[in-house]
Amino acid sequence: MGKEIVINAEQDQTRIAILENGDLAELYFETPENERTIGDIYLGRIRRVMPSIQAAFVDIGQEQDAFLHFSDLPDNLTDWLAYVNQDRPQAKTFTPKSSRRSKRHHPKRGNKKNRSNSGKQRKRDAKQRGKRRSAQRRSKGKRGRGRSIRSRAAKILKRDQRILVKVTKEPISNKGSRISADISLAGRFLVLVPLANYAAVSKKITSQKERRRLKALAQSLLPKGFGVIVRTVAEGRDAKTLDTDLRLLMEKWESIEKKLAGRPGKPIKAYEDVNMASSIIRDLFSEDYDRILIDNPRMYRSVRNYIHAVAPQMESAVQLHKGNDSVFQRTNLKQDIEEVFEHRVELPSGGYLFIERTEAMHVVDVNSGRSGRGMSQEANSLKVNLEAARAIAKQIRLRDLGGIIVVDFIDLRHDHNRKKVYDELKKEFKSDRAVTKLLPMSDFGLVQITRQRLRPSITTTFSGPNAGNGEADDDAQQRQQKSRQREQQQRDRKQEQQKRQRQREQHQQRQREQQRQQKQEEAQKREEAQKREDRRARQERSSAKPPKQQRSNGQPREQARAAAPPKPPKQSPSELLEELEVWVANYKAEGGRAVTLHVHPFTAAYLNRSVPTQPTRWFMKHLVRVRVEVDDAMRSMDYRFVDPRNGEDVTDRVSSQKKQEGADS
Repeated sequence: MGKEIVINAEQDQTRIAILENGDLAELYFETPENERTIGDIYLGRIRRVMPSIQAAFVDIGQEQDAFLHFSDLPDNLTDWLAYVNQDRPQAKTFTPKSSRRSKRHHPKRGNKKNRSNSGKQRKRDAKQRGKRRSAQRRSKGKRGRGRSIRSRAAKILKRDQRILVKVTKEPISNKGSRISADISLAGRFLVLVPLANYAAVSKKITSQKERRRLKALAQSLLPKGFGVIVRTVAEGRDAKTLDTDLRLLMEKWESIEKKLAGRPGKPIKAYEDVNMASSIIRDLFSEDYDRILIDNPRMYRSVRNYIHAVAPQMESAVQLHKGNDSVFQRTNLKQDIEEVFEHRVELPSGGYLFIERTEAMHVVDVNSGRSGRGMSQEANSLKVNLEAARAIAKQIRLRDLGGIIVVDFIDLRHDHNRKKVYDELKKEFKSDRAVTKLLPMSDFGLVQITRQRLRPSITTTFSGPNAGNGEADDDAQQRQQKSRQREQQQRDRKQEQQKRQRQREQHQQRQREQQRQQKQEEAQKREEAQKREDRRARQERSSAKPPKQQRSNGQPREQARAAAPPKPPKQSPSELLEELEVWVANYKAEGGRAVTLHVHPFTAAYLNRSVPTQPTRWFMKHLVRVRVEVDDAMRSMDYRFVDPRNGEDVTDRVSSQKKQEGADS
């Protein structure tokens, strides 16, 4: 099998898959929220010029200012700035200031001296032409263009200046788009370069005869004020095909000039390039592809009409999928697409890859897993690393990973085995259209890769349950949903365990409080029992003694006892607590805020036995802060309130007011 393009077009998403020999090689997604912007042309306004980083930031109407490096400026930058400042810009009638053609000196044929030196002159002219051509080739390079304009860019570019730019890299994370001021329009066979006057041929066309033929055709079709570059797919095409493509490009540029007319004040989008599916068909589809399979009738007709216009002999390769099942199911792409959004990728031998994304790079870890039965460690490591090299190149293309990529291979002892892995990885990347550079494996088993990044990877842009929208990804969605359910269940179990742990701690705390209260109550009971025992012993001793008839203050002792006032009955702890509650309420009524309570140690323990303690309850109920202090000199049922501000005993004052209020009531 050769190459195929499979397109699944739905209302809210378009998915494009490129197959090579029946295997998924590249995958693209496009949604209304993530439309392709590469190739779009904007009329922007310069916000900042920063010579320190050799760049300028341009407002093109997006959320972030676009980044314009000085190396992306053309040599005829001044002509472009003057062109966009015209009221009705037209490339056909515009006269570039920088175009000065050098006049060559042609010797007169009738001069004998010139005729005699004609051979030497031709050699000198040929030598000079060779030098000029070498200089021109060097100046065509990107670095050459950058050096010729970098030194003057900071002086030419000014703040709030209008400039025409083209998007070369889509916004990534919090970075804006990267743009270039080197404007061109790409067609199927030609690239139109405004404000230029040359014809060039793609370097990928190696036949010198074909290059001369195509260059001659391009020069014959070259319109005034424009240059053209013949693309690789134009090899073998006739003049009519190139002329048709050129007319389409000229119509697009005329529409751009209409939008630039009147010198718009705000940034505008002057040209919107084709969508993802059309750009892939325009740039990739050639005779190497066997078919284009589309499941949307409307897109099928559009693509078929386009192919009929530019390559009629390949029109039969465009096919419409008419089945009820998804086109991705028809081509058995279900498992490969699901694997793109997984962190773990299985290897045939039992090993696996683990692909992670960080802020600065992507990291790939190679693990041996279950592989290696009956093999030495070095042989097993080499086998797994070779499988991983092929899988890594495939996954990087599928996921469209860009920037810095670090691969941690399994350690190898021998240098020739490390070179085998490096060569295998390099061979696999040859089919990648993105510019990729690799460094040899280090002693730590690390391989560093840099890959051209034009847009965010699909795993970053389309992550979560909507990553594989469509019937082909139903199982992936179910697995992701089950994975989320398992994670939720784990969180619920963890929360339940924490809840039970808190309940056990609270139960243990209550048990300790109850034990402490029981000990306090038992101590009080023992104290009361001891007091009752002491009183009973005293009574028994007093009853055993004979009555004495001695006088006390002139009266018999029995009469003195009868004349003495009776002792008040003993209070219970609950009655004492109620009396203290009344006192605190009366103290609050008088405007008191804080007071110190002096009591016996047993009474203090009784007040602090519960949670919250009795002073805390008084504070919550009456907003009076009661501080309990232990006084060993006091009896168990006695108490004394003291004002903390002046140390005055306020017990009787508040109690007497209570009695008076009770009498009045």
